[in-house]
Amino acid sequence: MLHSREEFYRAREWHGVTDIQRAASFLMLIRNSFGGNMCKTPSFGYCIVHNYGNGLPLLKIKNIITAFRERLDKVVVENLDFADVISRYDSPDTLFYCDPPYINTHQYRLRFTMDDHRRLADRLSQIKGMALLSINDCAEARELYNGWDIKTKEVRYSVSRTKTDGASLRQELLFLNNAAAERLKENVQGTLNGEEP
Repeated sequence: MLHSREEFYRAREWHGVTDIQRAASFLMLIRNSFGGNMCKTPSFGYCIVHNYGNGLPLLKIKNIITAFRERLDKVVVENLDFADVISRYDSPDTLFYCDPPYINTHQYRLRFTMDDHRRLADRLSQIKGMALLSINDCAEARELYNGWDIKTKEVRYSVSRTKTDGASLRQELLFLNNAAAERLKENVQGTLNGEEP
């Protein structure tokens, strides 16, 4: 596949017959679409014209695929309700990182309701393991995770942001349950004492 408008739009409409063809089409689209956005209509040329480093350099494709394979070597992908995943993998040594859809936003293809948010908070409050959850700063999130250790972080919400552009700063919340907060404190203290984390 070459960097061409024709190839890009062909990949957008035709995803191939074999697994290899489908993977090639997906890689072409995800690496050359604005922000890697596959949910809306991807447009050609942004990464090539404005930010070629994030495009699909043909000479490095083998290295890119090898890196993907190595990163995913021990990854298990589940397509289950979050409550089922949590029940299946919960243990004192498990860390659940949860990044649910932001509350009161409508930019998601799949709907995640306030009942889903309450279900998630309730399920996480019962686990044996550690939980870290990131979400937008809003009263509902603070109420759902009341009593958890909370950290705040300012972030720029824009896939096209640069250090100098005008993307607005927003505050994001990081919630840690008691088990995660305690483990973090132990690791920080151990590191200060010269121990391996």
